[in-house]
Amino acid sequence: MTWACPNWTVEQIIDAAKRYGYEGVEFRLSVNHAHGVEVGISDERKSLVRNLFKENGLTIACLASGVRFSSADANERRKMVEQAKAEIELAASLECKCVRVFGGNLPKV
Repeated sequence: MTWACPNWTVEQIIDAAKRYGYEGVEFRLSVNHAHGVEVGISDERKSLVRNLFKENGLTIACLASGVRFSSADANERRKMVEQAKAEIELAASLECKCVRVFGGNLPKV
């Protein structure tokens, strides 16, 4: 998971994954990590990242989202649903089969 290496580029992440025998990587989204894999990146960048992983025999195992679905505020939940949809689209374009989201803490009623 890139949470442990927030200052690494995609290339550094791939090099380390290969060196340590990993088969895949989980990218943490929406926290401004140096890898730059985020909703809104260009199609060219998506293609580059996807191809770098393929060429190096690695998978993008998961996109770790910061989305939480426990807010009592309907507008906030709606925003989270829209963010999750965008992250699912990003995952599809990277040929990643998993997006991790959080339930979150339940609001006090």
